[in-house]
Amino acid sequence: MKGRRLNIVFSATRQFNPGDEFILYGIMNLLHDVMENESFNAVIYNRNPDINQRFDSVFTRTSFNRRKFRGASYAASVFRIFRWDNSIRKDSDWKKVDLIVFAGSPEWYGARSRIVYWAAKRYKIPVIYMGIGTGEENIEKKIKEHEWKVIDRALYITTRDKMTTDMLCLHASETEERNRKGQKWCARPKCVVCPSICSSRTQKRVEKVRRIALIYSSSRVSDNNNISVEAEHYIKRLYAVLMKKYDTALVCHYIEELDYAVQDFPGEEYYYSFDSHDYFDIYAQFDFVIGCRVHGIGICASMGIPGIIINHSIRCETGKLLGAGMVTPDLNRLEETVEYIEDCIRNAAVKSMALSQLKKETWNTYVSDLKCILGLAGIWKKDSKEGDINMDEIIRGGGIPLSKIFLPDRRREVLYG
Repeated sequence: MKGRRLNIVFSATRQFNPGDEFILYGIMNLLHDVMENESFNAVIYNRNPDINQRFDSVFTRTSFNRRKFRGASYAASVFRIFRWDNSIRKDSDWKKVDLIVFAGSPEWYGARSRIVYWAAKRYKIPVIYMGIGTGEENIEKKIKEHEWKVIDRALYITTRDKMTTDMLCLHASETEERNRKGQKWCARPKCVVCPSICSSRTQKRVEKVRRIALIYSSSRVSDNNNISVEAEHYIKRLYAVLMKKYDTALVCHYIEELDYAVQDFPGEEYYYSFDSHDYFDIYAQFDFVIGCRVHGIGICASMGIPGIIINHSIRCETGKLLGAGMVTPDLNRLEETVEYIEDCIRNAAVKSMALSQLKKETWNTYVSDLKCILGLAGIWKKDSKEGDINMDEIIRGGGIPLSKIFLPDRRREVLYG
């Protein structure tokens, strides 16, 4: 007898930030392994700011289909009060959703995620957070009470930087103390390598560096994707030096960068694609990668390609966890930086082997944790027996199960009371 396919909603961006999609690919690879290659329906809640507004629309999909609203689409076009992309929205049937996954990105809270939190709370949908991080300090002051209520009941939380881990762990400890008697489950976050390291199913062993990918970034693009003027000046100087020494090509992640890349480095080879899947083929041509884009470093790490992250913001700590070297923009120390890069290039074979091991360990950690957590919650169909589970590992890491086993037919009641 055929069973019902799970409906999993991924809170991510589509056709906006390829880095977010690299993380999403890694998480989907892991979930396919957890469920032993049994398919699920992958549904996206698209946080792309071009289509996901910061306010609740007064119009819904069903209202536009009613005769009395005929012609209202013109108003919607002018005032951007409705979206037509192929993703889940507020008036979708959230009752059919089995799991919500916040797939990386610093935007796992806030205005563009409000509908996901609303649905998780209203329909008691189990939630996990994977690879979340931040680009700013004191984020606990920006997280709203209704968001904390969902975060507190998450099945599993992994972060990709220590600052986010420490903040969430402190909150979890305080929540446990306040709600010890009534709390069914309290998330205990842990810092794990970003899931982007699991984005590629294949990897190569770099023996010698023949070609280097230089990830292009600019201060002149949109605020969501730009770098500082100082960092831009630095990479221009650095890249110019490296282009004279090595066989290099520029890689752009954003359409806005194409014109600037040609303008800044006329005559140089450069790559870009609207389809984030194409970056597996693009980066496969190279043996080393350098740049500011953390998840360009991440997808390359997944493919066994060593890299160096240019430290332009606090987000770049994620690059170090991905096994990358790190340099800080300083034009006064440019020669020292080039020497460091050359040393890393000479040791690329060792770094490539280390990345292979890091990917294997990270993959196994995620799969083991997810099998346990989703099994306990009754989401993964395979029975999970307490004797097969290292409860101490879960208590110290992924989550704290204060009630032992969640029965599949009662999982939402047990989780949410």
